Amino acid sequence: MGKVLLLGFLAGLLLGCMTANNVKTLTESGEEQAEYNEDLTRLIIESERLNQTFRKKGMLFNGVEANQYLNDMAAELVPDFHDDRIRVKIYIVKNATPNAMALPNGDIYVFSGLFAMLNNESQLASIVAHEIGHVIHQHGLKSAIAARNTIVAAHIADIFLFGTHLSYLPAGMSLASFSREQEREADEVSLSYMANTQYDLNQSPEVFALFSSLPKSNSVSGSIYSSHPDNEERIEYLSRIISENYSGDDAGFHESSARFEKTRAQLMELNVKLRLRSKQYQMALDLLQEADAYYEEKTLITFYRGEAYRLMAENPAAAAKEEAWLQERKVTEEDKKKHKDKVAANWDLAKQYYLEILDLEKAPAETHRGLALVYMNEEDKDSAIKHLEIYVNSEGIKDRLYYTHLLEELI
Repeated sequence: MGKVLLLGFLAGLLLGCMTANNVKTLTESGEEQAEYNEDLTRLIIESERLNQTFRKKGMLFNGVEANQYLNDMAAELVPDFHDDRIRVKIYIVKNATPNAMALPNGDIYVFSGLFAMLNNESQLASIVAHEIGHVIHQHGLKSAIAARNTIVAAHIADIFLFGTHLSYLPAGMSLASFSREQEREADEVSLSYMANTQYDLNQSPEVFALFSSLPKSNSVSGSIYSSHPDNEERIEYLSRIISENYSGDDAGFHESSARFEKTRAQLMELNVKLRLRSKQYQMALDLLQEADAYYEEKTLITFYRGEAYRLMAENPAAAAKEEAWLQERKVTEEDKKKHKDKVAANWDLAKQYYLEILDLEKAPAETHRGLALVYMNEEDKDSAIKHLEIYVNSEGIKDRLYYTHLLEELI
């Protein structure tokens, strides 16, 4: 969808909006607020249309167990509410940045990168509860109504998404922050949602501490989590609310479930693949370093370390660019030379990691592909042929045709 078209239909969402002052939360009883029906209906329609765009572009992770786990968590946290047009549903977005966002129809998108930084299940529940808070308090509708007479067309898209204000739309829109009052409201009600479950409320302020420690390269500009001073204020506020309003039983320790650990492990591999596809080799290696602490299948970690170093050897210019980007500066000729000089060492490291797991029972078939490429670089034709033959005869590989042709050329 083009940016102009997207802005156009979002602009249409704002037509006919009333005042935001009297918009009720979804949990309030009483007469239906008919004056807002048209606005909310439009927001819901476009939220669903955006979900279809995500699906068509392959942006949603389809793992059944992982998605069911997150939706079961949401079901525990969401309070009863009175609008049948809105339902809370969680989706996993295939994006390695640690983000989340929600739409006015109750769709909540959790980015796979969140799982790479969270330490436990309660921290995940805190983020999901915060997003649910924005849905229940209809901050998307309120923002649209409040902004209709003041926002210019170029910024209309900024009010469509809410929650953590993080987007991964094709148009690449940046999203404006909500007021501190709205964010504080979502923070506070998220604690009340968690207090009715087994999750540890004390992990809510810990989430903001984690985000404060992230480098800028691993966050998105405009996120509510990207403002370090504001994070510090929210840590203090949440800690005070927990201390004053919740007993030790409400806020006590909760051990992460096996479902959380399994989902985190599954998404670890996805995040590494996403980083490697984006030529973010060092960031992939950093993820693998973090995964050492919780991921039991060390073979897979070793394999992806081999992949990262092989790709760095094949793409020294991309590796130089990434290093400069991580340091928030422009790439220099010195950077490029440095990574060219490291090519041989990176090939050696790749070979080392591949050979380390070659004889293991669970070694990925792609290990043979990696070794074949290493041996081709070393001009060891016989060894390259040997590993390519093993690889192309393995089950479940997706690039069999390409490597079969490569094998035929070598033979």
